Amino acid sequence: MKKTPLFVAIEGVSNVAQKALSDELEVYFAVELGLAAVAVKEPSDGIIGHRIRKIIDGKLPAPKTNYEFRRLCVEDRLEHIKTCIRPHILLGNCVLSVGYWLSTLAHGMLDGSLEQCLQLHREIIGEEMIFPHLSIILDAPEDSNYIRLAEAKCFGNIHVINFDGVSWEEVLSSAIAAIKPLL
Repeated sequence: MKKTPLFVAIEGVSNVAQKALSDELEVYFAVELGLAAVAVKEPSDGIIGHRIRKIIDGKLPAPKTNYEFRRLCVEDRLEHIKTCIRPHILLGNCVLSVGYWLSTLAHGMLDGSLEQCLQLHREIIGEEMIFPHLSIILDAPEDSNYIRLAEAKCFGNIHVINFDGVSWEEVLSSAIAAIKPLL
């Protein structure tokens, strides 16, 4: 088994499914593998993350453009990396993130270019960026930007799981099968 703690991002269109898989994997890491794991989420619990959640919930006005909103998401990611993700990895904990950079890229591609989203990451996060060892994309429609990112094969190790005709146990087994070679 590897000594380096794993960083797994769980992405997709359903936050409920992402959270459920994160919870299951956290138990799997602890009980089956004896590894410390921590589940985190984006938007984070930091100052910027709270602002993003209030915008999403309609309690604060949205930025004038989607680009400004994506910028907030990337600024939140930098804060999240510095205050949560990196410290946990340095402590030896595996990190399971509900939502991460592929979500920002996929949403950014709805009304902007992929390059514009990547440039935001380079400008704001730069060398501080931590790329996941594995990104699991849950239940993304065939014609979605999530699938386009996975098919591009240049955004890291991506495993896609679709729910069509599949039980939750099969979803969990598929995620575990994608993780095992990384251990």
